Amino acid sequence: VIAFGAHPVRMVSDAFDQRPAQFSGPYWLARLLSTGEDDTLRAGCIAAAAVVGLAALAFAWRRRRDPNAWLAGAGWTILAAILALASFEPWYVVWVLPFAALAGSRLLRAAAIVLTLAVVAIHLPLLGFVPAL
Repeated sequence: VIAFGAHPVRMVSDAFDQRPAQFSGPYWLARLLSTGEDDTLRAGCIAAAAVVGLAALAFAWRRRRDPNAWLAGAGWTILAAILALASFEPWYVVWVLPFAALAGSRLLRAAAIVLTLAVVAIHLPLLGFVPAL
């Protein structure tokens, strides 16, 4: 609150409402669907991330005796949020890595590795190592 003011909800909202940046989840989804990036697509990505978050919360609640259940749920929620953000920076991948490492979920670990490899592959042309996609 001291650093960003009294509007933390607006800060989170602004992160999702920005114009989709190249290499963000909405950008790649629009490219995959051969549609333009618009408010409907962004709203769909946000809704999908919210559904993943609610499902992860329900999963962690049902398996509350498992000490790693909340770690897996948090990891999936963060991964969904990263993919739904309209603005994307490569270091966002770091947010999910501790949860993927500690949760004990092979699927979450594989998803984090795939996301990391995708980010590296996408950014290699920008660094001049390979031709652009």
